[in-house]
Amino acid sequence: MKRIISEISEQFYEKIAKNDYFSAFFIDKDFNFIKKHLTEYINYILVYKKEDLDHEQAYLLGVQHSESGIPLNILISFADTIQQKLFKHCKDFPDECIGFNPTNIELVKNALSKGYLHDNIKNADIMSIPLFSVLSTTKIATAIISWISDIHNVLLNESEHSKLLSLDDSCNLLQYIDKPSFNMIFDSEDNFFEFNRMHMELHNSASSLLFFLNEKDYINSYSLYNHFIDQCKTFLNFYFERIVLLEQNSENYFYKYAQDKISNDKEVTFFTINIRNMNMINKIWGYENGDFLVNEVERIVDKLHGMDSENSVYIKTYNAEFIIIIIGRNYSENLESFHSLLYEITNSIPKRGEFNSDVKISSAFLPFGDKSSEYVGHIKEIVHQAISVSKTSANTPMICDNKRLIELDQKVLHDEKIRHFVKQSFNKNNFIPFYQPIIQSKDGKIAHFEALARVCDGETCVSAASFIDYLVETERIIDLDKVMLEKIIDDFPKLKEHVSHIFINISPKSLRAPSYVVKLNEFIINAHAINLEPVCEITEQSLFDNIEVVKEIHARYGTVFAIDDFGSGYSNFSIVSDLAQEGLIKYLKIDGSLIKNIHINIYKENIVTGIVKIAESLELKTVAEFVSDEQTATKLKSIGISHLQGYHYSTPKKLSEF
Repeated sequence: MKRIISEISEQFYEKIAKNDYFSAFFIDKDFNFIKKHLTEYINYILVYKKEDLDHEQAYLLGVQHSESGIPLNILISFADTIQQKLFKHCKDFPDECIGFNPTNIELVKNALSKGYLHDNIKNADIMSIPLFSVLSTTKIATAIISWISDIHNVLLNESEHSKLLSLDDSCNLLQYIDKPSFNMIFDSEDNFFEFNRMHMELHNSASSLLFFLNEKDYINSYSLYNHFIDQCKTFLNFYFERIVLLEQNSENYFYKYAQDKISNDKEVTFFTINIRNMNMINKIWGYENGDFLVNEVERIVDKLHGMDSENSVYIKTYNAEFIIIIIGRNYSENLESFHSLLYEITNSIPKRGEFNSDVKISSAFLPFGDKSSEYVGHIKEIVHQAISVSKTSANTPMICDNKRLIELDQKVLHDEKIRHFVKQSFNKNNFIPFYQPIIQSKDGKIAHFEALARVCDGETCVSAASFIDYLVETERIIDLDKVMLEKIIDDFPKLKEHVSHIFINISPKSLRAPSYVVKLNEFIINAHAINLEPVCEITEQSLFDNIEVVKEIHARYGTVFAIDDFGSGYSNFSIVSDLAQEGLIKYLKIDGSLIKNIHINIYKENIVTGIVKIAESLELKTVAEFVSDEQTATKLKSIGISHLQGYHYSTPKKLSEF
């Protein structure tokens, strides 16, 4: 019989060797070793009775072959071939088969399959969870993977197989399906249906796996397990795709969900939460503490309005603002919930080392109820307006009623008109420079001009400052600054007839834009060609943030800078002193808030006097902005201001009007 088994094995392996896939698969493997041991083992087990068989060796062989990467179907096919040929041989030569049990090979195949099954379970790679920026969304992934992990633990322990009967009940996913957060993630009926279909099929596969496992049919269990794992991965990938789409389009999903609820006659209330002074916290305490603060606020928001909430959902925007939707409930309940959230945020965040997380927030409460209201179509824009307005009201929550919502909506419509106006102005090239003189205090003569952007439609001209927020937000401020340089270059010949210096304003974003810096270089070169000296006006913060660019411009062209709005915030006199000594700074333009009413305000007078003394010690010139009357001008002259600028001397005008 050993000879027959050996002959059968040789015939089978000859067929494998002629198969391109199998020969390539075995090229780096110890082919003879595997064949020898498996053949000896089958020959060995044929003499045992079914009840006396030791399945452990076959199980270990299955684990060994699985670890070697050999597909189970090759071993099963090998065993089937031997079994079929043995049956045929025993039928033809019954005397040679006395005492042999070819049916034992079925038990070997089953034990081999069990080894493969357990090895695959131990090495399954489905336990890693991507980190989502939306904290709540990990709970669904955790529920799915926790359930799969429970199945794995039970599969590996035969004494625990009876527990598989309750695994449907251990799946926590169903508790989330009716929650607002879940419905926002699966924003369409098709996505929701597909998720439920895949979830149901996953449970059906687990039930089938349970059946065959309890029957100790490891061949079918192994096949079903692999199918089950493929389904798990497909299911998780489908979920992860939805999360990626949510994270990339969170606001669109969020507001669409709110709009759908309002369309279905649901009352919707928004809470907005914004951590104040985050830039200062990051700069003084470091980004680790800033991130800690944001994460703690999200932890609180998520606990109250995350995936477990029955009637609310939230998003965190890219700049760490939290926006929450409450569906249903009455006004008083929602307002109480809003104040409770604010209280918990401001009172329950722990201290972190030396960082005292005494969080200050701006917030807004916006109840939307009547879907017939005109403003309902602008919910997203109104909420964004509320966030902006609430930032200006210190720590006092902004509680909106219907009248306030209408006011916010009117502001939205106004801003929309501005956006259209700006877009049209760029299309029509309607931006032109106006010039305001900078007066020399000692003789009242025009010393310099400052160029200011205006948008003109016919005879009507408005200051670009009236929509500066929109320009900065959309980064069109860079386009405006470049257009202004081009227009001022056209005015160079006329400017030279009036002044020797032209002050130009540069926004921080423009200074960081390579395309603008190229245009600025061209501007300076053209100015120097006719002996006109540009003076670049930037804020103190912009100067410090872009110091390398500023130094490069000064080193290359000798161009000097004026610090705009000086005195409006924290001033680093040490850095100002260093840059003044390098000749980079020549002017301090004192913020207009310190100039207004200075003739009747001793505190402002003392501050400006101090600035003038510092400027004189550094050989810097001073420019007082917003000089509106003779009393103010007289006071400034007595203090020692070197230059004056404001409507008292001239409004900004076209160059042709001078």
